[in-house]
Amino acid sequence: MGIVIYTLTKFMGIFINEDIFFINEDIYRSPDPDKEYQITYFAKSTNVTILMKWILLYRGHPELLTNITKLIKTNPDIINMQCSNSYTALILASRNDHDIVVRMLLDHPNTNPNLKTKYGNTALTMATYNKSDIVVRMLLDHSYTDPNLQNTDGNTELILTSRQGNDSVVRMLLDHPDTNPNLQNTCGDTALILASRFGYDKIVRMLLDHPYTDPNLQNKNGYTALILASFYGINKVVRMLLDSPNTDHNLQTKRGYTALILASEKGHDIVVRMLLDHPNTDPNLKTKYGETALIWASKFGYGNMVRMLLDHPNTDPNLQNKDGVTALIWTSYNKHDIVVRMLLDHSYTDPNLQTKNGDTALILAVSHNGHDNVVRMLLDHPNTDPNLQNIRGDTALILASRQGHAKLVVLLKYCIHDWNERLKMVEYNKECLDERIMYSINYHHKHVLLNRSRLSLCLLDE
Repeated sequence: MGIVIYTLTKFMGIFINEDIFFINEDIYRSPDPDKEYQITYFAKSTNVTILMKWILLYRGHPELLTNITKLIKTNPDIINMQCSNSYTALILASRNDHDIVVRMLLDHPNTNPNLKTKYGNTALTMATYNKSDIVVRMLLDHSYTDPNLQNTDGNTELILTSRQGNDSVVRMLLDHPDTNPNLQNTCGDTALILASRFGYDKIVRMLLDHPYTDPNLQNKNGYTALILASFYGINKVVRMLLDSPNTDHNLQTKRGYTALILASEKGHDIVVRMLLDHPNTDPNLKTKYGETALIWASKFGYGNMVRMLLDHPNTDPNLQNKDGVTALIWTSYNKHDIVVRMLLDHSYTDPNLQTKNGDTALILAVSHNGHDNVVRMLLDHPNTDPNLQNIRGDTALILASRQGHAKLVVLLKYCIHDWNERLKMVEYNKECLDERIMYSINYHHKHVLLNRSRLSLCLLDE
């Protein structure tokens, strides 16, 4: 057909040889207003003006620049006319990166740079889509351009370019005095949230350096820039956000997840270290289901993270989720020997805490395929009570016997005997202690009464 098709892809911008838009049409004839023309690769429209047609054909017919110049002088009202998809001449020129035409249109006093397509996109939106730095610069220099307009998805130019990672356009937008860096799209995402989520550290730096950027804004699911950067393990961005004096490290998503909890769940050691090194980080916050950072790290057997969390002076190893499961119970159930050892070595760990079903770490270690090493470690702990029962009345010994774990049965019987003997000794010592206490109390009471009598006698003598 003799049609040369070429594409220049710049993110969303796709340019195609203009002949495909107006096949078998006289380039100087006005388009039929009722006819549907292909004005972009994705869109068709009626009510296309002759100015729009010439702008679409300009790439292959640069001689049309003279016609465009004459047309806007003789018919200035045509500049802001919109086709059925609400495209204007300026929007099409910006979308197709026709910087000379854009300059000509912006120099005309009638041009409105803020008109939108039916999806809410402006000329500036199209230029930022295409990463057309020259066109973006022209539009931002125009005195009437509003950089904060939002499309139907709520995206501003800053949000779109931050999502794209186009740092040069972000710089231009942030240098504009009217740019608001805190606007949110329909999902609640800000420019900083998206730049952080995708690891564009240069853009994150620029946004944090802006005096009005709020790093604590949350999207509709409650995620902040820090929470998303921690979730995806983007160390450099996490560092920048933590260094920002305004960042709140303990904000929670709608499900209660913090940056620390998500980093612990995903196994991002470096992020966990950075968060724990910050004095404001609370390691004991829970999700809506009751999980803490330590519970998640223990559940998956992340030894390095468990060590870091346990070394934090404020970490409570005995916190339970909504089912009553602790870090020790999870890691015992999942047979993470090293983590079990770490938790048992912590001075505040209680090995006898029970789930809502009454199961202890020992009961679950025995019942779940008989984790011999874990069972031995639990029984070696001086505070482990082997006699505890779950709500079904099962003890660790009953379960070991039922499942045929002969070695565990012998070990449990010995430990139960030893535990019971210790209990007897404790009771004996308690009785002896009680006798001493009672003797001391009685002795003290007698002396108090004696002294009181002596005082009374002295008063009477006076």
